[in-house]
Amino acid sequence: MCSSPCTAARAACRGARPWRSARTPAGVRNLRAAGRATITAGQRKEEVRAVELGPTEAAAFIRDVLAPQARQTWLGGWIVRAIDKIDFDNPVEAAEGRPVFELYRC
Repeated sequence: MCSSPCTAARAACRGARPWRSARTPAGVRNLRAAGRATITAGQRKEEVRAVELGPTEAAAFIRDVLAPQARQTWLGGWIVRAIDKIDFDNPVEAAEGRPVFELYRC
């Protein structure tokens, strides 16, 4: 796992729109350039359009989407804090320098 500031949140769902962020600096560059990605889960693939969120929107995502999901289990909270290095108790600080993308189904 990457522990750089580019390490970002795992896929989560907000309403009908999934959210995701790239996990490596190369992934961020590729997603910004292409504006599209293919999400794969097992044998299922889905094409999505990506829009990068600003710092305020990224902090809202961490506070409103990621934190509640991570708090559902101790393991979820541990993974987000220890592996992804996201302090979801301080969403504004956690969003600084951390690219987060909103994904839309194509």
